[in-house]
Amino acid sequence: MKKIFIKDINADSDVRDYFLVKQKNICKAKNDKNYLAMVLCYKTGEVNGRVWNDADMVNELFDKGDIIAIKKGSASLWQKKLQISIAVLEKVERNEVDMADFVQTSRFPVDDMINELKSHIDRVKNVSLNALLNSFFDDAEFIKAFSYSSAAKAVHHNYVSGLLEHTLSVTRLVSLLKQNYPELNEDLLIAGAILHDIGKIKELSPDIGFEYTDPGRLLGHIVIGTIMIDKRIEAIPGFPPQLADLLKHMVLSHHGIYEWGSPKRPKTVEAYLLHCADDLDAKIVMMQNAINKDVADDVGWTGYNPLLERYLYKPAGEFEVDVAPAPTQSAQAAEKPESKPQEQEPQPQQAKMF
Repeated sequence: MKKIFIKDINADSDVRDYFLVKQKNICKAKNDKNYLAMVLCYKTGEVNGRVWNDADMVNELFDKGDIIAIKKGSASLWQKKLQISIAVLEKVERNEVDMADFVQTSRFPVDDMINELKSHIDRVKNVSLNALLNSFFDDAEFIKAFSYSSAAKAVHHNYVSGLLEHTLSVTRLVSLLKQNYPELNEDLLIAGAILHDIGKIKELSPDIGFEYTDPGRLLGHIVIGTIMIDKRIEAIPGFPPQLADLLKHMVLSHHGIYEWGSPKRPKTVEAYLLHCADDLDAKIVMMQNAINKDVADDVGWTGYNPLLERYLYKPAGEFEVDVAPAPTQSAQAAEKPESKPQEQEPQPQQAKMF
C-alpha cells in the first residue's frame, strides 16, 4: 500500500499516497479565501497538508482521524518546512488499511522500557515509597494505559508509548545527577521521576491524535496525577504524612514556574532536580525533532522555532576535529633534551592538593 514514507518526501516530489489526518482546520488566506490546513501522519512522522481550492467542500469529505488517499499532490517548502499541496483526495475506510501503519510509536520496545523502569523501582529502599510504586506497576490496567500513552499532544514524545519513554529518560537522568549530589534522597528522586507525569494517562485521550479529555482540560495532568497518588497512599498503612507531602510537592512543582502551569515552584532540592531533568529531556527531544523535521536543502540553520524561541544549528555531518598524530617513541626520544642532572637547580617541593 504505502509507496513513500514521510521521511523520504522531498521538495518538488509528486505525492500519491495514504495518510492519517491527525488535525484539520479551515483557515483564511491573505486574499480572504478559505483553505484547508491539515497535519498528515504515518508511523514514520508527520507532514503539513494544504487544500487550496474548494476547501469547504473538501473539508466535508472526511473527519479528523480518517485515512485519506492523496490522488494528486505535490510537496514544497514553506518557511523551511515541508508541506503537501493536495489537488485530489478521497477518504479511505479503515477496514481497507492496517491502522498500525499510521500510528507513530516509540522506537524502543515497550517491554524493555517497563522492565528497566521496574529495575529502578527495585532500587527504592524506603518501604512506603516502594509499596506505592509497586501499587501502580503491579496494576495491569495502569501499565496498559501508561505503556500506550503519549507524553504530550504535540510538543515532545507525542506518540504511542511516548510517556513511558519520557518517564524512563527522566528516571535515568535523576539517577545520574544523584551521583553528583550524593547527599540527596535517591528514593524520593526515583519515585518523583517515575510518578511525575502519570496524570497524563487521564489527561490525554487514547484515541488517535491524543486529544485532551474533559478532566485534562479542567484539571490538567499535574493535579490528576497528585490525586492518583493520594488515593494509592490512602491504601498503604502507615505511609508517613511528611513523605507523602514531599513526593506530592515534586509532582506539583515539576513544571518549575507558574507560567508553565506549575501550581507550585520547587522548594526542595529533590523537586528542583526533578524539574531540571524533566525540562532537559523535553527540550533535547524538541530540539532533535526540530532539526530532524527541517527538510530544507541548505544546511546551517533550521527555520525559527517559536516554542524554543530560536533558530537551531543543523550541521551537514559529523564535526571534524584536527588531532595531531601521537609521536612515536623514537620521535619522543629525539625531541627530548639530554638530561644534565649536575646543571639542574633543585626545585622546591609543592604541597599536595589531594
